[in-house]
Amino acid sequence: MLKTIDPVSDFNFFILSFSKISSTILALDLQLAAVDHHQCAHSVMLDWGHRDPADRLIVSLAQINDATIISDDVFIREFYPRTV
Repeated sequence: MLKTIDPVSDFNFFILSFSKISSTILALDLQLAAVDHHQCAHSVMLDWGHRDPADRLIVSLAQINDATIISDDVFIREFYPRTV
């Protein structure tokens, strides 16, 4: 059965979710990393046999921004040493 779309409630849910994410980012003093074609190209060029594009992009962004990754993903932990 397909879900009926209610544009008003779906939009309100999105705004509430975005608000929670924004306040958490501010509270934890986190930084958002922009993603453009340079980061995507870098993720493809990683010398890593793992093919998951999301994992590759996460690692690529961390490398480019000299950042630590917080993840329990085994593949990321094995490849990227700055994972906690």
